[in-house]
Amino acid sequence: MKIKELEDGYRKIKFEKDLDNFMTDKAADDIIEIFNTH
Repeated sequence: MKIKELEDGYRKIKFEKDLDNFMTDKAADDIIEIFNTH
Protein backbone atom coordinates (compact mmCIF):
# COMPACT_ATOMS: atom_id res chain seq x y z
CA MET A 1 0.00 0.00 0.00
CA LYS A 2 1.24 3.45 -0.86
CA ILE A 3 1.50 6.17 1.79
CA LYS A 4 -1.02 8.32 -0.07
CA GLU A 5 -3.63 5.54 0.01
CA LEU A 6 -3.06 5.17 3.74
CA GLU A 7 -3.47 8.92 4.24
CA ASP A 8 -6.68 9.00 2.18
CA GLY A 9 -8.09 6.08 4.13
CA TYR A 10 -7.19 7.76 7.40
CA ARG A 11 -8.83 11.02 6.32
CA LYS A 12 -11.99 9.20 5.28
CA ILE A 13 -12.22 7.36 8.60
CA LYS A 14 -11.54 10.58 10.53
CA PHE A 15 -14.17 12.43 8.51
CA GLU A 16 -16.78 9.73 9.12
CA LYS A 17 -15.93 9.65 12.83
CA ASP A 18 -16.21 13.44 13.07
CA LEU A 19 -19.50 13.32 11.19
CA ASP A 20 -20.79 10.66 13.59
CA ASN A 21 -19.77 12.76 16.57
CA PHE A 22 -21.40 15.81 15.05
CA MET A 23 -24.66 13.95 14.39
CA THR A 24 -24.66 12.52 17.92
CA ASP A 25 -24.08 15.95 19.45
CA LYS A 26 -26.84 17.44 17.33
CA ALA A 27 -29.26 14.67 18.32
CA ALA A 28 -28.41 15.20 21.99
CA ASP A 29 -29.06 18.94 21.62
CA ASP A 30 -32.42 18.24 19.97
CA ILE A 31 -33.43 15.88 22.78
CA ILE A 32 -32.44 18.44 25.43
CA GLU A 33 -34.43 21.09 23.58
CA ILE A 34 -37.51 18.83 23.50
CA PHE A 35 -37.27 18.28 27.27
CA ASN A 36 -36.82 21.99 27.91
CA THR A 37 -39.82 23.06 25.84
CA HIS A 38 -42.27 20.56 27.39
